Amino acid sequence: MCRRLAVVMIVAVALAACATAPTPPKPGAGGGDARERRVTAASADATRLQSQLLALADTAISRVGTATAPGTLDKDPDVRRFSLTARLTLGTALVGIVTGPDAVDSLLDLLTHTTLVADASRNEARGKLAESPQARLTKALELNEADAWKLAERWVDAPTRAALREVILSWPGERQSAAGVAYVRLSDMPRAGASAAEAGEGAFSSLRAAVQQAEQARLLAERAVFLTQRTPFELRWNAELFAHNMLTTEEMKRLLASISGLTVTADSAVRVVASMPAQLSQERATALQDLFTRFERERSSALRDMFARIELERRATLEQMAEIIQKERASILVDAGETITVQRKAIFEELAGIASRAELTGKEWGKTLLVVVLVLIVALLLALFGLLLLYRRLLQRMERHPPK
Repeated sequence: MCRRLAVVMIVAVALAACATAPTPPKPGAGGGDARERRVTAASADATRLQSQLLALADTAISRVGTATAPGTLDKDPDVRRFSLTARLTLGTALVGIVTGPDAVDSLLDLLTHTTLVADASRNEARGKLAESPQARLTKALELNEADAWKLAERWVDAPTRAALREVILSWPGERQSAAGVAYVRLSDMPRAGASAAEAGEGAFSSLRAAVQQAEQARLLAERAVFLTQRTPFELRWNAELFAHNMLTTEEMKRLLASISGLTVTADSAVRVVASMPAQLSQERATALQDLFTRFERERSSALRDMFARIELERRATLEQMAEIIQKERASILVDAGETITVQRKAIFEELAGIASRAELTGKEWGKTLLVVVLVLIVALLLALFGLLLLYRRLLQRMERHPPK
C-alpha cells in the first residue's frame, strides 16, 4: 500500500510540475502593459526568495545534524538525550518555517528562529567545555544566524534589519535552551515601539501580491518536494529518540540489572561445583596418609588388627561417603543446570517479546504516519492541480475576452 501511495504521489508531483510550467505566448500576442511586467518581476523575486530560503534551511539542518552527531553515540544518557532532542526539534522547526505558505513570512520567521536559538544556545553553553555538545551546537547555530541575516541583506534595508533584530531580541520569554525557543515566530513578538520593523514589511508588498496572483502553485510545488525529501530524516530522528527513551526507562534498567545479577550468581555456582571434586580428593588423600602414618608407628599385633579393622571400616565409610557425595553433586549439577536453563529461557523470551512488541509498535506508528503524510501530500497536490487547471482556464478566457 505504501508503494502505491508513493507512486501516486510521484505522479501527482510530476503533473503539478507540468501544470506549473509557463504557458507559451500565442502568436501575435503583445508584450503586456507595465503592470504585468511589474507582477512578472515580483513573481521572479518571490520564486528566488523561496529558493534561497530552502537552500539556507538545507544547510542549517546539515550543520545541526553534524554538530549533534557525536552526542548521539555518547555513553552518557543525558548527552544522547540532548543531542537527539536538539536535532529533532531544530530540524523540524526549520522545515516547518521554510515550507510555510508565504515566502516573506518564512524569511521573517527564519530570522526570528535563528536569532533566538543562537542566543538561547549561548546561554546554555555558558560555562561548558569547548568540546561539549552544547558548545558544538552553539557554533553551528551562530553560523546559521549569520547566514540568515546575510540573506536578509538582499531584501531588507539596514534600518529595517536593525529594527527587526531589536524586536526579536525583546522577546520576553526564557532562553535557557535552543529547543525551548525553536518554535517562536515573529507573530509572538511585542509590536509596540517597532514601527520601523512594521513599516519595513511593506517593502515586500509586491512580493506578496505576486505570490497570491501568479506563483502560488509553483512555490507550493517546490515546498512540497522539499518537504517530501526531508520527511524520512525527521522520521528517522523520531525513531532514534523513541528508542533512546524506551531503553532509559526504569523498568528496562531493572530488567538489565536483574539479568546481570543472575549471570553473576550462575558463574559463582559453577565455580563452586567445579572445585568440589578436587577438594574431596585432597581430603581423602590426607585421611589415608594419616592412617598409614599411624599404622607404621604402631607395630604391635593388637594394634595391627585394630588398625586393619579401622582401615576397612574407614575405607568402606569413605567409599560410601564418596558415592553419596558423587550422587548429591550430580543431582545438584542437574538441578542447577535446569534452573539456569529455565531462567535464561524465560528471560530471553521476555526480552524477545518486549523487543518484538516495541518493533511492531514502531513499525505501525511509522507506517501510519507515513500513510497520513503521503495521503495529505497527494490530496494537496491534487487540489493544487485542480486549482492550476481552473486558473489556466480563466487565463485563457481572459485572453479570448480581454477587458476593454
